[in-house]
Amino acid sequence: MTLTINNEQDLRTVGALQQQLLEAIAPGQCTMLDIAGVTAADLGFVQVIESARRHAAAVGGELCLAGPAPAPVRDVLDLAGFSATPAKVFWTHGANQP
Repeated sequence: MTLTINNEQDLRTVGALQQQLLEAIAPGQCTMLDIAGVTAADLGFVQVIESARRHAAAVGGELCLAGPAPAPVRDVLDLAGFSATPAKVFWTHGANQP
């Protein structure tokens, strides 16, 4: 299953996103998340996705990104200190991006 997330993602939208992710994650499956169309994000967006990744792993599934996080999300990741964590590989697909 692929979930496509677009536009601004912030405190106003993360509740609905969390619900979508919880419904989509299933044991033994990779839930694909396409966030290429996210135009703005806040830390709540990142936290919901990180929480969903942990939930997926706990139930024997996986949450994957369709591609590297777009610039607005990378900006939040940098501000939150994710640029120096193992989670960076998830968000960037291992690419060195500005």
